[in-house]
Amino acid sequence: MSDYALDPLALTGRSDQHVQAFSLPDGSTFRAHPDAAQAFLAMRDAALATGIDLAVSSAFRSFDDQALIWQRKWQGERVLLDADCQPIDPACLDDAGRVAAILEWSALPGASRHHWGSEFDVFDRAAKPADYTLQLIPAEYAAEGLFAGLTTWLDANMARFGFFRPYDLERGGVHPEPWHLSWAPVSVPALAALHPALLRAAIEASTLAGRPAILARLDDIHACQVCRVGLPDASPAPAAPAPRKIVHVAAAVITRPDGSFLLGQRAPDTFYPGYWEFPGGKVEPGETPRAALMRELHEELGILVDTAWPWLTRQHEYEHAHVSLHFFDVPQWQGVPNAHVHSALRWQRADALDVGPMLPANGPILKALRLPRQMGVTHAWQIGVEVQLDALETALANGLRFVQIRESVLPEEPRQTFIREALARCANVGAVVVINGPEIHTGSGSPAGIHLTSTQLMACTQRPEAEWVGASCHSRTELEQAAALGLDYALLGHIHATASHPGQTGLGWKTAAGRIAHLPLPVLGIGGLGPEDETQAREHGLHGVAMIRKAWVPRHHPRIIRMP
Repeated sequence: MSDYALDPLALTGRSDQHVQAFSLPDGSTFRAHPDAAQAFLAMRDAALATGIDLAVSSAFRSFDDQALIWQRKWQGERVLLDADCQPIDPACLDDAGRVAAILEWSALPGASRHHWGSEFDVFDRAAKPADYTLQLIPAEYAAEGLFAGLTTWLDANMARFGFFRPYDLERGGVHPEPWHLSWAPVSVPALAALHPALLRAAIEASTLAGRPAILARLDDIHACQVCRVGLPDASPAPAAPAPRKIVHVAAAVITRPDGSFLLGQRAPDTFYPGYWEFPGGKVEPGETPRAALMRELHEELGILVDTAWPWLTRQHEYEHAHVSLHFFDVPQWQGVPNAHVHSALRWQRADALDVGPMLPANGPILKALRLPRQMGVTHAWQIGVEVQLDALETALANGLRFVQIRESVLPEEPRQTFIREALARCANVGAVVVINGPEIHTGSGSPAGIHLTSTQLMACTQRPEAEWVGASCHSRTELEQAAALGLDYALLGHIHATASHPGQTGLGWKTAAGRIAHLPLPVLGIGGLGPEDETQAREHGLHGVAMIRKAWVPRHHPRIIRMP
């Protein structure tokens, strides 16, 4: 197991260099140690053959992720619970009591096993009703619980894939967690290496609330929270699966001005014959993905690429390969596409697809292509409800098809009235609408989607139930959290300086491009942007732009919002 030794930063969650992002067929993603992920995916395949759809609620979490949970509980933004799950009034607690209360149900940042990339909180997606909110409580996994079948299957099978439950029993440390699986080859040496001095150094270097109280009882925390865990059977741990080589593939979303894009049908003598895919091919040694794309499109379609903008990067596990797909937005080319290697070519629209089936790795891209390139963010609280509704109607008439209702400052009654009126207007033209506010669980039947604040995003352990869910982000950590939750999009800001943030410089295009590189979800830029910035945003890998003031300026163009 020494081959899996983690350095001090990885052990305490202050580095993520030991983990990679992976995706599941439902489009959800998680980050984990590559070999732990391979073992999990192999176990998932075995479970799927019995009708169990093994899904990940949570995998890798960084020190900062865990610290955000800690800070919110310390500040009273999240409820503190006692051992019987009853609320505790934080005003009745001194610092030592508050530390103890948080540790009842949360790990100390730096001491969480989720830092190692070897831990998976799991559930059975096939057994979970669509309208059910996952709770991760023991009752769900008990004999009469929703996931009883999963518990039985794991009891019989997880050890042969290298997994065990560290929190299988009550040991005076962490409460039993039947959903928490640990991959032994990484976690056993990590547990031995996480000694108190290492944890102390991580806490001392942090700005955690209650740090003096934490340090005063750190040895006890280490003994109880870190060491009192179950271990795998004494029998030799299974050999780690050989890492599968990652095959890099460049794929093109070739678009016409009407918003349609090109798909090709795979030939009979290939993997997945008859399936439809975005054109492209393997990145050869020494090639960049962009160079490979240009070569492949000339060979496959006989066209010369004029413009290719980076877009999304998705990971997918096929039976024969682990593929990293680099998708490019290709709006300009020379020549007429011809099927040199495909059985057929078809121009399609994401909202009216009439070919199938899609290649599994390409399928999740279709929803991203339904997402308009420009978002208007309302500010009725500044300009008045009637003025905003009139501006919304004008913008919708001019082609706006993506609206974020952000009116948490309005008093509740006029806010709800505004939401109803705005939803009605957007429904008339089929616009995508998301609501930014305290309601983050509007339900799958709601006509509106959900837009999470960055605070709500980092507090989420699973994707809220809605057709469209996005979030505001300011850092790479927040963007990766949005990806890990399987959100449909993110906003990144501020790109330029804005009137609402005086004295703050913007990220700029170059920094924004680096921050979103290789993410699997579309990211729109926000902050001082207008419709005229869409092209520059896309050149830098962003999906498009989100606008507040400039979204509602009267325009005279017949159609300014373009679908991809």
